[in-house]
Amino acid sequence: MFSKRNPPSALSRALKLLARREYSVHELSQKLRQYYSQQEIEAVINQCIEKQWVDDQRFTECYIRGRYLAGYGPRRIILELQQKGITQNLARECLVKAKLDWQDSVRRWVDKKNPSVKDAADQLKLQQFLLRKGFLPDQIKRCIEQKKSSEI
Repeated sequence: MFSKRNPPSALSRALKLLARREYSVHELSQKLRQYYSQQEIEAVINQCIEKQWVDDQRFTECYIRGRYLAGYGPRRIILELQQKGITQNLARECLVKAKLDWQDSVRRWVDKKNPSVKDAADQLKLQQFLLRKGFLPDQIKRCIEQKKSSEI
């Protein structure tokens, strides 16, 4: 990787990180903070933003799409984005703009985890699982009611 005698510049380390995946401004700052001064980090971050190598909106859109495809719900995705330094407003704006079918995602989990909701214990266990995945209670309720009515 890098030699200890000749450490890389903050910019080269940032570019090496960005070559692997998208980072939010906050995440990239955190990664660089281990090795460089705040002044160096700010200069590199500003340069990366200026050259559009780092863009919180682009990062948010990519992250939302990836987490949706992995089966996570809107609440969990927003929470994870906030932990990565993305504002709640930007996260919500990008979620709306993505126009994802959350109900379909819930239905896929219900079909996978519990193809038939038999009793109250099964239903409660399924609801708790889906809540941990980050889905909204009304999305879960709607899906379980549809599942029950289709089994009748």
